Amino acid sequence: MTGHPVFAAVNDCPTRSAERNFLGDHRAWLCARATGRVLDLGAGTGANFPFVTAGAEIIAAEPDPYMIERARRRAGFAIADLERYAFGPIPGPLFVRGEAVPA
Repeated sequence: MTGHPVFAAVNDCPTRSAERNFLGDHRAWLCARATGRVLDLGAGTGANFPFVTAGAEIIAAEPDPYMIERARRRAGFAIADLERYAFGPIPGPLFVRGEAVPA
């Protein structure tokens, strides 16, 4: 398993203020318009997941397994499965498929 467990653990800390002040509103606005099948490239710790419209299918790509594990825990919906794909020069990015359901 490659990745950066420490970076994944502290990734959201530096942006908390920005999330409260403007990023959260921007994510909410943007994700409210995403319907059907949604591709989240570089999903990180899943910061967009709480804002995705109910019923949307999320396909999230994230090469760091520690980040995607945090994204799994953050998700307020069931994540159906985890699949590995060979994708360009990145060795084995992770794709998570899940469906957002109303909270």
